[in-house]
Amino acid sequence: MIIDKYISMRLSFIVFFFVSNSLFSQEIVDYALSPCDINSRVQLIQPRIVTRYLKGDTLFLAIGFRENCGFDLNPGASSKNDTLSLELSQPRPAVFDSLGNEVYEDVIITMCDCCFELELSLIGIKDTNFVLLVNGFEFVHQDKSRIKLPDEYVFDKSKPINQGNKDGLRVGLWRTYFEGTKKVRTETYFDEEWKDPIRRWVKVYNRKGELISVRFRTHPQGIMIDLGVEEYYRILKE
Repeated sequence: MIIDKYISMRLSFIVFFFVSNSLFSQEIVDYALSPCDINSRVQLIQPRIVTRYLKGDTLFLAIGFRENCGFDLNPGASSKNDTLSLELSQPRPAVFDSLGNEVYEDVIITMCDCCFELELSLIGIKDTNFVLLVNGFEFVHQDKSRIKLPDEYVFDKSKPINQGNKDGLRVGLWRTYFEGTKKVRTETYFDEEWKDPIRRWVKVYNRKGELISVRFRTHPQGIMIDLGVEEYYRILKE
């Protein structure tokens, strides 16, 4: 009968829905946060995936990041399609006193930032080929905790500079010059690795060819950070 066939299709859909969701459910079963590292140059730390691998049905994931020294770690995970999303400070369940009044915990915000590494064990992740979002920002694997500084970039001198892409956006290395001269005034790098090309760093020179300013980003949504010239050269020598 048509009704029986309809009910059968409905039941099949419901079973498929719950089985599909169970296949993609995930849970953090363990995590460990490193001690606050306040000695590293926090402003140069790049958010990154340190390691990720599967062992049996467990995903082992380690990330490095910069956070306020007093941030409240309460991680949670969710996934959709090919994206794994982590929230580092989920809201905690409400707490009530004996009279039924909600008790609010003090939010601690310190005047310092730290470098942290967070190790997590998760179940329900079937492979390591996923996009990782942490608090809404994409994390990718990086070999070093420190960002690459402008002088550490290697450019092919045979390739033209001051180029744009098909959308009219600047890409790669751009230079401006002091009017009427070949003396470089600014060097700016627009990184294509970050979806839309974004200004990753800029160097400014005076007419003598001396570097007078260095600014950079550590991630696409970050603001430009100034680094003193003397400190910049000191870091390059380390």
